[in-house]
Amino acid sequence: MAGYLAFRLAARHLPLAPVAALRETSLIFGTVIRAIAFREPFGRHRVAAATVVAAGVVALALREILKPVHTRWPVQADSVVA
Repeated sequence: MAGYLAFRLAARHLPLAPVAALRETSLIFGTVIRAIAFREPFGRHRVAAATVVAAGVVALALREILKPVHTRWPVQADSVVA
């Protein structure tokens, strides 16, 4: 329940794409914990799914990093110097 509330709060105040991508990484962490703690098999399908999710998170992070500085944050109209 706390995780869902944290997601809702973050989605309200931050861009949705990175928030949703980070939310999906919990599936990777859960799978790794199950594989280590409960000795569940970590087959090819789970490795492929984890790779796709991780690649999506990296792509979103790179997109934000490579974005020009002037488009990262909204500029307030009263802060523009004429």
